[in-house]
Amino acid sequence: MKSLQYVFLSLFFVTTAFAQPAGTRAITINDCNYPILGVATNHASDKIVLTASQGRVFLINVSDVETKTSVSPVWKNLNLNGLKNGGKPQFSEDDKYILLQESSALKTAITSRKVKDVKYYILNSTDGKVISEGDNVNSVQFLNNSTQTLLSSNDGIVVKDFLANKVIAQLKVEDCEMAAISHDSKLIALSFDPDKAAFKEVESIGKNKSELKTARKNKRLISFYSYPDLKKLYNSKEEIDVVYSIKFSKDDKQTYLLSHNVVAERIGTGALNGISMAAADNRRQTNIQVLDAGNGSLVKEIYHATAEPDADYKFGTYDNVFGYSDNDGFIGWKRKLVLIDNSNHKNKVGQYRYQGRRGSSNLFPIYFSFNKTKPVAYLSNGTKLIEWNYETLKEYTDYIEGQDNDSLQSLAINQLNTDLENPGSDLAKNIIKLNITGIYLFDLTVQKKGQIVTIFAESDDKTDIPKQNALKDLLLKYKFKDIVVSPNQRLKFRYTFNIENNI
Repeated sequence: MKSLQYVFLSLFFVTTAFAQPAGTRAITINDCNYPILGVATNHASDKIVLTASQGRVFLINVSDVETKTSVSPVWKNLNLNGLKNGGKPQFSEDDKYILLQESSALKTAITSRKVKDVKYYILNSTDGKVISEGDNVNSVQFLNNSTQTLLSSNDGIVVKDFLANKVIAQLKVEDCEMAAISHDSKLIALSFDPDKAAFKEVESIGKNKSELKTARKNKRLISFYSYPDLKKLYNSKEEIDVVYSIKFSKDDKQTYLLSHNVVAERIGTGALNGISMAAADNRRQTNIQVLDAGNGSLVKEIYHATAEPDADYKFGTYDNVFGYSDNDGFIGWKRKLVLIDNSNHKNKVGQYRYQGRRGSSNLFPIYFSFNKTKPVAYLSNGTKLIEWNYETLKEYTDYIEGQDNDSLQSLAINQLNTDLENPGSDLAKNIIKLNITGIYLFDLTVQKKGQIVTIFAESDDKTDIPKQNALKDLLLKYKFKDIVVSPNQRLKFRYTFNIENNI
């Protein structure tokens, strides 16, 4: 028997027609019809790679972004199955390769306290062709040697030459989760789920039975190893929340951790625009914490809290700037990119914010990267890319307007949400019967007594057209209850289906 697992995104925003001030430009990416979920700039700062839902990847020229408002990709790859929520991108040191890693945080279930394994791809940056791929790993990172990667899994860490398909080094670590290697390739930091003995060595826990019980259930430790000899050096001095990302600072003196203080909400693409599939847990937040890489102690002077479940955080190389994405509360109707002076982590350098005027919760998270030669950041805004000069324009709020008929839209969207989340509804049963799966973005027009009269579908080379058409046929027979549109009016809104059928 099949049950329908459904995750939704409802988009009913249009950017205002107000002219943007000097210092910011909105760029349309041709053929990119789905929200941007990952951004990375290469080391030469002449290329940007963008990822979107369902494994869509686009490479664009920085020179085009600087001179045009509509950019055609140098190449696109629409065949990377497994990266449903986009892929976290990074370039190799010589810019020859692009690594795309599925987000671990976005796969975490509300009842889970373990990092989930992910899939990854390595592409040739010249043409976007896949040259290596793998799964069942927790994290992947390029070494300075551009043909080598550090991979972590529940069993430990492996350094692998992906071109030669050869293991260079490996270390077994029980209950290992995330890992990272320093820029000079001399130090590895990894998170793991410790046993009782390891926690007892933590000064803040010691023999406190209550603290020990809580730590064993919810906390982690960070271990540091020298490389290439893989000799263990020390553990972190304090317990850490469940870690979803580890990065070394530019000078390798500090280790940055992205963690959740309570298990993350059940997250699918619904959370990509701020809508949670579970009730918001006001105790949960995403933490950015820092350890001294020389001894594992917590740098208490550096701490950032964000409500973004999969916060993007990066270092600027042009100047000493640290940036992270944030969500002003769990409702998600204000998204922002915050830039901090990395020398003290106190002075704000700049802020770029998207804000919905009517308190709607449908703005997508911000993913971003820095230009390495000038004070410019590239940040995502749904299907658009924003070029932001944070020296010219230190703070800016980009208002996103709702369309007319908000109350009717809300009723229509809520009905779709309810029917699609209920396997017993006629719509859900028909979707299961026809085995319709995938992501489909529709512009719907409703008239009279709730009938859908027209459907415009966004698609690209990756879209399953037969299933898209089958879903359109179902929707043309669908009727919204309690919605009456005036004879000379039409209710129009955009809705994105992300449908999975599980046996």
